[in-house]
Amino acid sequence: MSKGLLVAFSNPLPGQEDAYNAWFGTLVKEALAVPGIRTAQRYRLTSPQHPHAPPADNRYLALYDLDGDLMEIVGEATRRRQAGEWAPRQGIDLSTVKEWVFEPISHTGERLS
Repeated sequence: MSKGLLVAFSNPLPGQEDAYNAWFGTLVKEALAVPGIRTAQRYRLTSPQHPHAPPADNRYLALYDLDGDLMEIVGEATRRRQAGEWAPRQGIDLSTVKEWVFEPISHTGERLS
């Protein structure tokens, strides 16, 4: 068993931020029903940013805390989406979506279990 973090960046389609946020509320509930997804937290980019920060490509960030076999968890979430078990996506600009899974490491770079 390993713990990890799924990091997802995205943007709403122009003029569809309300639909995007409403849909994302449903998505979070569906994601939390997947065994191994323990928590979900969303964030929106703030202004101002650090003066030397480059422009951000995405305004929204979602963090999902994972506990278990990371590839099984991601695989099950993907299966449910592809099987149509989740609500259809609304208001999201799919061309901006970026997702990665991270595993915890020590301060010296060693994998934690």
